[in-house]
Parts: sequence; structure tokens; C-alpha cells
Amino acid sequence: MWRSVKLVALQLAGTVLVLYLVLEGWARLFPPKDKTVWPLVQNPAVGTTFQPNARVVLTNGLDFHVEEKSNEAGFLDRPLPPIAKAPGVCRVAFIGDSIVEAAQVPIRQKVHVQLQKLLEASRSGKPVETMAFGISGTGQLNQLAYLEAFVRPRKPDVIVLVFVSNDFANNSTLLESIRVGWHPAHAPRTFAREKNGVIELQPIDPNWMKHRLPAAEDERPFLHRTLHKSSRFYRWLYAKLTLQYPAVAAWMGREPTFGSRIAARIAALSKIVPEDARLLEGWDPVTAPTIDGMFEEPDPLPAAFLQALRFTSFAIEEYRRRAAQDGSRLLVLGTHELWDRQENRLRQVLAERGVPYVSLKAHIAAKGGTIADAQWRHDAHWNPQGHVWAAEALAQEIEKQGLCPRD
Repeated sequence: MWRSVKLVALQLAGTVLVLYLVLEGWARLFPPKDKTVWPLVQNPAVGTTFQPNARVVLTNGLDFHVEEKSNEAGFLDRPLPPIAKAPGVCRVAFIGDSIVEAAQVPIRQKVHVQLQKLLEASRSGKPVETMAFGISGTGQLNQLAYLEAFVRPRKPDVIVLVFVSNDFANNSTLLESIRVGWHPAHAPRTFAREKNGVIELQPIDPNWMKHRLPAAEDERPFLHRTLHKSSRFYRWLYAKLTLQYPAVAAWMGREPTFGSRIAARIAALSKIVPEDARLLEGWDPVTAPTIDGMFEEPDPLPAAFLQALRFTSFAIEEYRRRAAQDGSRLLVLGTHELWDRQENRLRQVLAERGVPYVSLKAHIAAKGGTIADAQWRHDAHWNPQGHVWAAEALAQEIEKQGLCPRD
């Protein structure tokens, strides 16, 4: 009896092993179509961009599979318009993060392309040129480098900043350092620093990799670590489970939690830069809301989060001032996923600077739609409908204020 049980178990284990080897061979010989190609480079002048004129592929294997080519500046857009602007042309520049990067849709469906069509129709065919500069994970302070390098030389009539729920934190080198693991004083993007109540820009540190904060202890099971490192099929399977069955993926991987990662970095900061760590007092990353969720909490916020609000206000003023110098007009579009208190805080910052605000949430509601209608089912970025609604909201505001010259 026992020998029969062992024989059946061995046969079952052998069958599973053979099946796995067949699937692994298939994954290696015929790589799954949902393979992301993400060729980033570190530009010393502006921070991270895509490699210029490179193939970029993004898919989650469920909602979208998009392949496009980056332009000469390293952004997912058409070639940049020439520096010189022809008479009668209205130029609109978009600046933002992954929402503007918009790797989830083809370039022809992106918000700035849709806006160009709407404005040209309203201007009786008079030419409109739009351009977009967006890289995932960046905030308005980081994006100032795009403004200087690519936007200001082309003197657009309108500059649209697209603001998302994580931008408050993205504008803080301290909050971003504990999110992604770099040193707050040695960042790969443009930030700001504050001394004695005075805010100034903090330039990119080309040697930022030498100052990274230690990671949380890796407590993933040995089998999961090994397979995730060596098996193409396992990585594909784990990615699918993470999207569709996150509880199963969490049980398999036991990846470090958000709280444990952040706590490890805060502990490191308390030894390296104790004055920065003190700004985080009053926030427990294990029990309190996430970094971005804290901006939906009522006042008073911990010091680090109040500083992030000041940095955001400083960034908006920099855009307003530089746009005014060039004769450009500044607009801010708040995305569909901004929470109520976040949106109110953004409105207050913009009102203090006299910068017009366009709420995508309000436009969607006026169209009788829902937030879910504007994004993918398994991804919170805009789907094609979200891009159309954003373009409509901006076109209405640009027409209302007469920001596109007709002559």
C-alpha cells in the first residue's frame, strides 16, 4: 500500500516537473508577447528619459499591449516641433509623469494629440502644434528640467501641467528617498531644499547611485527567489497572479511590505541624516496611510508632508514665473484619481499663485461618466476614453480663456 502511494506521488511529481520544463522551454523559445521593453537612460541635464529613437513596449498582458518609438529627446511622442514657430501657429506643451508618458495607449490616442484635433477644428483648420514631456514617477520639480531644455526654447502659447495624486510627494526629495531608496541630498532628478525657511533648487547629483539607502531585509521564500531569478515562465506567471489574484501572489512571494521597506529606510536616515528623519515624526509607515494617502488626511500633517506642500507651491511659482517671462500661459489639469482633500489642497496652491485649474473629475461627472470609465480595468492610467475626456476639458478652458491666438 505504502509503495503504491509513493509510486503515485513520484509519478505525479514527475509529471508536474516535465510539464514545468515544457512550459519553461516554451517561454524561452517563444517569449510571451507581454514582455515590456523599457530602455531608460540617465540624462545628466534632465534626469531619466527613454533612450532617444528607441523601441518601447508596455503591456500588462490583460488590458493593453502598445509598441511605440521614443522621439529624439527621449519621450514617447512624435518628433519635436522646430524651435522657430510659424506665424499663426498655436503651440501647447504638456508636462507630467506617467499619465503624460501614456505608454498604455498609442501616441495617436494621447491627450495632446486629441487636443490638437479639437483645437484645429475650433480654429477652422488653423495650425496647432502639441508636444508632450512625461516620464513615470516624476513631479513638477523634477520636470522643471524638461521645461528648460525642451519647452521654453519653443515658446508655446500654453503650458499644461498634469497633476496626479502622487505629485505632492514626488516634489519632496525626502519622501521620494524613502519611497525609492536614494539619499535625499543625492538625487537623480531636480528637487528643492529648504534652509531657514528659504527654498532653493537642488540640482541633479550625477553620483546618486553611490548614496542609495539600504533596502529592507529580503524575507521571500528561497524557492520563490530562485525561480523568480532563473525562470522566465515563473516570472510571467507571478506577474499575472499579481494583477488578477494579488492575495495568491502575496502568499507565494511574501515580498517586503510597503511599511517594512519604508521603515528600514527611515531607520537608515536617522543615522545618516537625523534632521531629515525628524521631519517624519508623527507618521508610522506601518499603521498610517501610505505616503500619497497622507495628503488626503486632515490637518495638521507631519512636518515632512507640510514641506512637500511648500515645495509644490514653490514649483508652481517657478512655472508661472518662467511662463510669464516667455509670454506663455500656464494651466494645471488635475487627473481623475485625485482624492477630494488632495484636489482641494492643489486648488489652494494654484489659487495663491493665480494659476487656472481644470478638474478632470468634474468634466467626467458633467459628461455622465465615472472614474472607472476613464482608466483601464487592471491599471489606473487613462484608457483612450480618459485621454479624450482630458482633451475635451482642456479644449474648453483654452477656448474660454482665449489662450490660442487666432491671428
